[in-house]
Order: sequence, then structure tokens, then C-alpha cells
Amino acid sequence: MENAQGAVVQTTPKPVETMPVPRKWIDTLSLPQLEPMGRVVLFGAGAGSVELMEWYGEQGGGPQVLAVADNNPSMWGKSLMGAPVIDPGRIQELEPDHIIVTTVSGREPVSLQLSSMGYASGSDFTCIG
Repeated sequence: MENAQGAVVQTTPKPVETMPVPRKWIDTLSLPQLEPMGRVVLFGAGAGSVELMEWYGEQGGGPQVLAVADNNPSMWGKSLMGAPVIDPGRIQELEPDHIIVTTVSGREPVSLQLSSMGYASGSDFTCIG
């Protein structure tokens, strides 16, 4: 490359910034900052929770997923990627550091449900779906 005086100037290439990989169901940029080895409950036993757990695996780990809460009673007692699926009424028993709402279709009703259970948006739970 030449400068204004016609002399050849060597430039250092700028590093390529890595962009977050787009996810279909979750917004990883909305994830809460958690303590290392934080304990979370995911809310929504669907594609969003699967995608989040896969993403944590790609990152080399993440918080401890205690369980996945879901409002569908037919899911209770099953497991999702090794995490037990539970009735949302059992979340308090597990004493999670945070609840991560991964459901997309039921985001608003789940937020209202968690609020009615005494959890505060932002400090106790975050919607990323």
C-alpha cells in the first residue's frame, strides 16, 4: 500500500472479529452473568433448552443444569439431555441461582407464572427464547 508521498507502507491486517453463531431458538447474548459453577433451572422442555445445553457444551461447559421445568405434565419424570423434567412448582425446592426461560411460544405466560411464584425478572429469571 502506498502513502500520500508514494512510499510503500506495510500495514498490519486487522483481526477478523468473530460474530456470535446465530441460534434458531435462543439468544445467547441475553444470557445472565452467572458465577462459575452456578446452578440453574431451564424453563421449557423443548428445542430452546436443547440448543442452550448444546451451546454450553460447545463453550466447554456452563452452569449446572439442575432440571428443566415444563408446564406439560406428560413431560414430568422424563429427562432432557440428562436433566430431569419437573413440575414448575418444584423449582423452589432446587434452590437455583437463576432460572433461564428458553421457551419461545410461551415466553410471556411463563414470565407471568414465575412472577406470580415470587421470582423477579432479571434478578431471578431471564428470558432468552
